[in-house]
Amino acid sequence: MQKVIMFKYVFEIYLSLPSEGFHFNYRNRSVFINTEVIKGNLLQSYNRDNYNWLNKKDSHIYKFSVDNNQGVMQDARFIRFDNEKGIYSGGVIEPTHYTQICVFSLLKGNEYSLDEGVITELKSYFFDTIKYFINNYRRVLNENDVPKINISNCPVIEIQTSDNCVISNDGIEGDFKIFKYDFELSGIPKVFEKRVPERDQLDTFNALLKSGQEISMHEMLLLDAKENGQIYGRYDISIIQIGTALEIFLKNLLIYECNRRSITELAGRGKNGKPKFYLTAIYEGSIKDDLFRFFYDIFKKNIKGSKTYNDWHVNAYELRNKIVHNAYQNVTDNDASLAFDSTKELIEEINKIVGGADLS
Repeated sequence: MQKVIMFKYVFEIYLSLPSEGFHFNYRNRSVFINTEVIKGNLLQSYNRDNYNWLNKKDSHIYKFSVDNNQGVMQDARFIRFDNEKGIYSGGVIEPTHYTQICVFSLLKGNEYSLDEGVITELKSYFFDTIKYFINNYRRVLNENDVPKINISNCPVIEIQTSDNCVISNDGIEGDFKIFKYDFELSGIPKVFEKRVPERDQLDTFNALLKSGQEISMHEMLLLDAKENGQIYGRYDISIIQIGTALEIFLKNLLIYECNRRSITELAGRGKNGKPKFYLTAIYEGSIKDDLFRFFYDIFKKNIKGSKTYNDWHVNAYELRNKIVHNAYQNVTDNDASLAFDSTKELIEEINKIVGGADLS
């Protein structure tokens, strides 16, 4: 028997799995995972200081039921509030499923010390293991209610150890004791107060509202990329979306200008490159070898020599290609931020040259 450590997580996802668990190797380490579904509630309160509405006998209640896909109506939402103060004096209660995920592994070498550095490394490894586990669950079952997880979705991790435990394909045998609780604080900034936007930002906001102009595809992709990176920690997806956003922006800009200037053909690559119909050339063109060349041909501005372009090329273009073509996965928060900022700056520089074409 050897010393075993267990990290216990609870996420608001519903993994419908057998109780016997799964034994496998991940990154040259043997792990065992078992799961248990917990039926709980999700609470949304409109009152930070008073929760009397939860159990108050004279609270007004709206109850909503839905078909549970088996022909049975099941309570799915309760809205409780003080009828005299209005519906937003209370809150919403929704029955939901949580899944408890326990990850077990043998301690080895210097890990027996269980000092702060060891716990930090194990925490990172075990969370990567859970992501691997859940992503494979998603690949097989394609359940749209099981998203990619973020560590901030698990506010507390329970860590246990055992000195007399055996891990096998048949499961876990041994006595465990609580070693410590690890509290995840990355979600806490929700309580921070936001500053009121600057006057010029409010003016821009008002102008956009009055314009009736729908948000363009490249801007929507940039917003999604920011959300994927900053909220969900999907840094690789974020960078791919950032790269796609710039490509869509450039292609739409080039098509707009060709139509405005009655340009019907664009030059092919090299000295002997045959001209192509402008739409074919733009749709088939690569962002680095063709689109910026077309941009120069039309605007006579060599943006490829600028610092903004070089920053984008290093921070966004090269990294996006490593992810897409070389299956690179070690993408960080800082990588995604640099890719986003350098792409936004390049788009702003291009817009200054072209005078802000309407690409919506």
